Amino acid sequence: MELTQKKANKPPSYNLTLNNSIICYDLREFFNSSKKVANEKYIDNLSSIDDLYAFFSEPDTCGLGLIDNERLIAYVIFNTCGKNSNIQSIAVDSRYRRRGFGQQLLCQALDFSFNAGCRICILRVRVSNHVAIALYEKHNFSIKKKMYGYYENPSEDAFEMICYI
Repeated sequence: MELTQKKANKPPSYNLTLNNSIICYDLREFFNSSKKVANEKYIDNLSSIDDLYAFFSEPDTCGLGLIDNERLIAYVIFNTCGKNSNIQSIAVDSRYRRRGFGQQLLCQALDFSFNAGCRICILRVRVSNHVAIALYEKHNFSIKKKMYGYYENPSEDAFEMICYI
């Protein structure tokens, strides 16, 4: 499956090495490359690869992924539309958490969004995800509203959080 970018604005092609083995990639380039090893077997508690492909069917969708030894270990998927940026999904494999990778991806998405002309970033997070909420608050997100029954499997409420960038 070939992923195409429908908008000229896209994250730059990253070959940014974060440490000895972890590289930040534009997810479209990663999925379109010969590195077809990324799949849900390598990622616990993340969206399936099919779900990630579905995100990219939407115009103006951007994604960055952290790759370790050709395995997707973390990603952020977001879109930009006018003055708004919307983070659709951000996740880090549990084996790589608490190392700053989620923060790195969040900052990359916010920087890209700002440079694309966005001034507001919106995201949704499970009310039970205290670690993520703390990360977002550290980066000036605040809770805008509670969304009852937002998540399924398991059913849970969400906070919609907003950040002025």
